[in-house]
Amino acid sequence: STFIGMRVGRPEKAMLRKMKPLVHLLFPIGDRSSSTRDLIQTSKNSVELELINSICKNCNIHSTSLTCPECSSPISPTLTCPNCNKILEIDACPTCKISTVPYSKIKYPLSKMITKAIRKVKYHPKPPLKGVINLTNATRFPEPIEKGILRNKHKLSVYKDGTIRFDVTNATLTHASAKMIGINIESLLELGYKNDVNGIPITREDQIFELFIQDIIIPNETAECLVKIAHFTDDLLVYLYNEKPYYQFNSKTNLIGQLIVGLAPHTSVGIIGRIIGFTHSQVCFAHPYWHSSKR
Repeated sequence: STFIGMRVGRPEKAMLRKMKPLVHLLFPIGDRSSSTRDLIQTSKNSVELELINSICKNCNIHSTSLTCPECSSPISPTLTCPNCNKILEIDACPTCKISTVPYSKIKYPLSKMITKAIRKVKYHPKPPLKGVINLTNATRFPEPIEKGILRNKHKLSVYKDGTIRFDVTNATLTHASAKMIGINIESLLELGYKNDVNGIPITREDQIFELFIQDIIIPNETAECLVKIAHFTDDLLVYLYNEKPYYQFNSKTNLIGQLIVGLAPHTSVGIIGRIIGFTHSQVCFAHPYWHSSKR
């Protein structure tokens, strides 16, 4: 008999990383029996949610931030015993002999806060607006509801660490042409590509040039997602933080020349790259040096 062995690589992939099920907002629904995890549906009933003990002493209202939504005064979270629910100022309950925590279960006015968030961002989310069953961070500090509504608006989701992630397969590339990566000669010259591989000035879209080691070519799906994230970020700046929009992108061509951070799985050091074009392939084309430096 004959045995032939080979190593099979993973298939090409360019897609938004989503939790299962998809999540718009890291905010608890407080109902383990709910299969939809829809905050809007959950808000129709009275709910108890495990949230940070952030209560304004002036207004006596619960906040999901470190400032009061009414008077804007700073709030210091209080400690409670998870067993007897006593409010304490020490790290351990003298009665129950267990550590105190900065969170507790409260009756949260979810419907009221969703309505307030909708008015603030000027957008009514299309159901479902998906949250999580429970928070797992040390303080049970949730995201602002406005963030989830804006992710719903731009068809984005959040990962468990609070980021919007896009996964794409690596592929090496050392040479390209303007026609191959979908940009015009003017943009190519502005990026610093003056001559082709033979030292001849670039005047045609089919002339081959060598990639700078920091430059990358991203899939069209990645470009579309990055434009959505730019719109989401601009809306956050305007509606949540009362600042001016930063990106103001109209199409994926606005991504040309933008700096990005490439991160390999299981590493924590990002490598700066520059977007110079797009591909129909489901891979991120870049110089071998750039891909290897991520590792």
